[in-house]
Order: sequence, then structure tokens, then C-alpha cells
Amino acid sequence: MKNSLSFTFIVSAILLSMPINVLADKVSKSSFNGVWPLTVKEGTLACDNNAVTFKTKNGKVYAVNGVAGDRGAQPIDPIWANNPELPGAKLSISDLLKQGLSLCSNKAGDKTVPAPSAPEQPTNKDPENWFDGGTLHRAKGKDWRTATDTNRLATSADIITKLSDNGKLAFTIQDLEELKSYSTGLSNCLTEFLKTEQTDALLVAEAALLCMTTMKWLKVE
Repeated sequence: MKNSLSFTFIVSAILLSMPINVLADKVSKSSFNGVWPLTVKEGTLACDNNAVTFKTKNGKVYAVNGVAGDRGAQPIDPIWANNPELPGAKLSISDLLKQGLSLCSNKAGDKTVPAPSAPEQPTNKDPENWFDGGTLHRAKGKDWRTATDTNRLATSADIITKLSDNGKLAFTIQDLEELKSYSTGLSNCLTEFLKTEQTDALLVAEAALLCMTTMKWLKVE
């Protein structure tokens, strides 16, 4: 038990000591891969510990997700384009959010973490229920490495949802698209963290808390 606690403490110290940098990328409507949801044609997309922001040419910084909003960025509504096919609704911002979160996901010191592949879908499950059926809550690192992408994503979604329901997250999940983006981010972090045999005995739930602490997803109480 003492060795297990010592190992957890060391892992936590390593994670919390990782450098934190704001990563940014210039984006434009003409070259954007996906739905461009803004009324402005270009700007700078940035990610700082999963707080995704968009900076316009005039220097205004808008929150693309709830994390950035909670940290003081102004609401993106003034530059959020209306959906011409659905009166009263806005265009989906999920593609912009995913690209922003990928900036944080691709950072691990000086090493690049590959962008996540689309989670596989089992033939006996409705693809819309991607968040159901996770079974890795009490599993260990070695089990995570052999699990399917579908199981990893669903387990990550369940962990995030339970913490959100208990008021433990530092941000608000606004919809399923945002839940999927955060679940993908957590799944990627766990996959990267649990990839070696040294983490064989580490609980997935414990590793998830370490990941989310590092990414500052949890409320500080």
C-alpha cells in the first residue's frame, strides 16, 4: 500500500510539473477544415489547458468553450454566425472547438501526440450512443491499453459526466458535442499516460483524476 501511494505521488508530481504553454494557430474561413461558424473571416485559435479562445484581428478574445468563458474570455455570441437553415439557431461550433482542443492534445513537452482517430463503433450499438457502455472505471492501466477506442471513449464520457453531476468540474458541459470533445481529450491523455508497463497496476479512475488535475479541469476546493 505504501509503495502504491508513493508511486501515485511520484506520478502526480511529474504530471503537475509539466510545462504549461498557450498554443495558437492562425485560422481562416477559406482554409478551415469543417464548418466555419463565425462572421469574421480569420483570426487566431488558441488553447491553454483546454480553454479554447478565438482572437480577432482587432485584438478581441472570445471564448470558444465553457472553460475559456469561466476564465474570463468574453462570450463568442457577437461573432457567432446564424444558421441559415434553422432560424434562431447558430452554426455548430464543434469543428472549431475540436481544432482548438487538438492544439492542447498535441502538446506533451516537446513530443507531439497524434490527433485521435475516430472511435470505432460496434455493430450492435447505435452510433448516437457513443457515450454508453464504458466498462473501464475499475480497470487498470494494462486493461486500458488492450481496450477498444469505443470503450475508452465511453468510459471517459462516464467519468466526466459523473464529476459534472457532482459539481466537481471547473467548467460546464453545454451539449453532447462538447462532451465528446472533452471525452476524446481525456481518452487521449489516459492512452498517452498508461502506455507503458510501469502503469500496469495503476487504476484508470486514478489516472483520470491525475490527467484532469494536470489539465485543470477540476475545481480547486
